[in-house]
Amino acid sequence: MSTMDALKYFGKRELRLVKTPIPEISYPTDVLVKVEFASICGSDLKITADYYHLPSGITIGHEIVGTVEQIGHDCKRFKPGDRVIVNPHGYCEACDFCLQELPHFCKHSTSLGFYLDGGFSEYVVSKENQLLLIPIDLPFDNAVLVQPTACVLHSISRGAPFQQKDRILIMGAGYIGTIAAVLLSEYDVAKIKVCDICPLRRLSTKNLNLRNVTIVEPNDLLNDIQVKESYEYDKVFDYTGDEDAIQLGFNVLAKRGKLILFGVMKESSLAKFKLSYILYKELTITGSIGNPDTMEASLAQIRRLFHAGLLNFEKLNIATFPISNYQKAFDSFRNHKLKKALFKLNNS
Repeated sequence: MSTMDALKYFGKRELRLVKTPIPEISYPTDVLVKVEFASICGSDLKITADYYHLPSGITIGHEIVGTVEQIGHDCKRFKPGDRVIVNPHGYCEACDFCLQELPHFCKHSTSLGFYLDGGFSEYVVSKENQLLLIPIDLPFDNAVLVQPTACVLHSISRGAPFQQKDRILIMGAGYIGTIAAVLLSEYDVAKIKVCDICPLRRLSTKNLNLRNVTIVEPNDLLNDIQVKESYEYDKVFDYTGDEDAIQLGFNVLAKRGKLILFGVMKESSLAKFKLSYILYKELTITGSIGNPDTMEASLAQIRRLFHAGLLNFEKLNIATFPISNYQKAFDSFRNHKLKKALFKLNNS
């Protein structure tokens, strides 16, 4: 039986690169994908910290692009050799939520890299309806950014609508917060601030020279509160999952402001919001999870940004590693030395 390299989770902070059989097609609509690139997501860090309590031995990685290797006999849309993006989330398309066009709440959902083997491996099996064709003019290493950017687009939709007077605060300047700033900088709003505790992440976002975007640290926001100088925001997007960041974001909401929670936090995380603020300011607190209907829109955005020269990996602080160097990749990402770490899985 042929084998491949796969990065598997065996418990808190325990990842191992192991030899494992190449997966086989089991169902008529299955597709075997030869993985070209896969990228580390913030939720992969949360997996290694045991936020999700995944089964031991699962192959992680859910931001995946590759080449179709083999198809099931009922597959109609793809053929071997096609370049594809893998949407890690599979939906039944028949439950109440799916029929309401809320597939991310599907009662029978599956997720590659969480409860099914994912893409930090040389091959992965996906359902045909989870694949998206990559245009010939978009390189694999840029296409791998489509899935995380799709999640950002969903979060932006949760903050909509936007008005000219809107003051927007983004908590977190990793890849997710930065691409949110890139996209929101094209909106006609009053101002955008991006806040991060890490100097390196602040600098790399600042170096993008985005229109109408200011980069700040948490102390800047605290000082603004103390002097009561333009410290309130109409939309606050939290991409950190950090309790202190969320609390700070809540504290600077303007009347009728909206707090959008995106960053994954521990199940035990609790907030200490002043309920009177919610009442008298008529505040809205909402969540944003997954990429239920934004993959195609994200592909269009990534393709546009690529051709506009706005996906400069050096400026964005994105680096590529062989899967054998996974420890350095995870450490660099975890310690905020990189906004994004990519794995190159196959050399062809």
